[in-house]
Amino acid sequence: MTRVYIPLTLAGLADLQASGTLAPPLRAHAVTDAVREEWAGASEEEWEYEALNLAADDCPPGRRVVVAADVSVVRPDDPEDPTLVVVEHEVPLRRVAAVHADLTEVDATQEEDLRWFATQEIPDLL
Repeated sequence: MTRVYIPLTLAGLADLQASGTLAPPLRAHAVTDAVREEWAGASEEEWEYEALNLAADDCPPGRRVVVAADVSVVRPDDPEDPTLVVVEHEVPLRRVAAVHADLTEVDATQEEDLRWFATQEIPDLL
């Protein structure tokens, strides 16, 4: 399994809650073999933190939402960004490990870390 970080909107998170799946194709960020090679001196935690932050950067303006999910297959998508992948299969809610989100809307100048939420807290986020 590969942990992917999928940038969403609150509407996308609501769709996930209602339907129980995210439909492909999904642009996401992940720790790939290319990341491990390029950033060889970093730890797994550092690689995952970077992938999460790059996913947050891909969120549209406003309240950032990133879903962390475990998937079996990803396709690398951009040689310039080794974290960028495409998930080509549905991602069921049961594969979602956590949601990372802002508590309020942010503007482009804020650099706060996203907060961690369990999947059981999705209704509260919405």
